[in-house]
Amino acid sequence: METATETLTGSETGAQNSNHGKSAEEVFRMTRARELALSRLLMAYITTGLLFMLFPGTLLGVWNLLQICGRESAGLVSPAWLQAHGHAQVFGWIGSFLLGIGFYSIPKLRGEATQAVRAAWICWGLWTAGAALRWGATVYLWQWRLLLPLSGILDSARF
Repeated sequence: METATETLTGSETGAQNSNHGKSAEEVFRMTRARELALSRLLMAYITTGLLFMLFPGTLLGVWNLLQICGRESAGLVSPAWLQAHGHAQVFGWIGSFLLGIGFYSIPKLRGEATQAVRAAWICWGLWTAGAALRWGATVYLWQWRLLLPLSGILDSARF
């Protein structure tokens, strides 16, 4: 099955900026392929954001609240778990939503939507891997001295 990003190659990329000499059907086909690619990208960011919101963000937040209620003190809850909850919320779902909407709308305003698709997918992979790695290293404390800096590098590389 041919994906939408595969249809946006070669002469079509340059032809999008100048549609002179193109038939209406050809312009419509290129526009449809661009919209499909951007829609798939947006859905990936939104789905990833929802997964971060439901599992590491909300689940860990509820667990932290139960521990605070049971111990009657926020100071007795693991600071690593509190930090993992905050990171999963801010960089997990809020950041994913903002990046997804930005990658969908801003290139369309600039007229450079086809060039941004590949970079946006790379950013999605780095963003998701960095946020998930940070959450896992903070919660489980497995090889955290290696995984926390690695997650920071992945978070920084996406820009």
